Amino acid sequence: MNIIMANNLKALLLKMETTKRLSFKSFFNLFSESNELIGNVVKENNDHSNLNIFYSWLSPSGEFFPIPNMETHDSWMYRYMRRKGMIDLDIPRGHIDVVETAFTKGWCRITRYGDSVYCHNSVYKPSGKILKALIDSAIEHNMGKIVWDSEDDEKVLWSEHDL
Repeated sequence: MNIIMANNLKALLLKMETTKRLSFKSFFNLFSESNELIGNVVKENNDHSNLNIFYSWLSPSGEFFPIPNMETHDSWMYRYMRRKGMIDLDIPRGHIDVVETAFTKGWCRITRYGDSVYCHNSVYKPSGKILKALIDSAIEHNMGKIVWDSEDDEKVLWSEHDL
C-alpha cells in the first residue's frame, strides 16, 4: 500500500472513530471513501506483476510462478506438485519435504530483501536458464544484485555493476 493511500485510510478511520453522530449523507460519504480505499488496497495486494515475481518459485526452464498473497512457498509447491502428479497423492503434507523435493528437481525459491534477489536452492546452483531469467528480471526491475543462498553459504551471482 502506498504511503498516501495509507495516510488517507488512517485519516478516514480516525474521522469515523471520533464522529459520534453522523447524518446519513455523512455516513454514506465516509462509507464510499472507505470502500474505494479498501478496494485500491486489495487491488494493489493482488497484483502479481512487477516485484511480486521476486516472491515466487522459478522453474528449471526459467519460468516464474509468483506466490499468491498470504501463501507460503511450501504450501504453494505442495499444491503444485500434487496437481502435476509430482508426488504421491496418498502422502500427507507433513510427511514430505516439498521444498527439498523441488530443489532436487531444479526449482529455485525466489525471495527479495531490499534491492537484492535471493535464489534459494540447497541442492543445485541455478542453471543457465534460471540465471538468465533472474538477471533479465533484475535489470528490468532495477534490482541491485542476485544472491544464491545454498543454506550453508551465500554467493553473489550478479550485480548491477556487471552491466
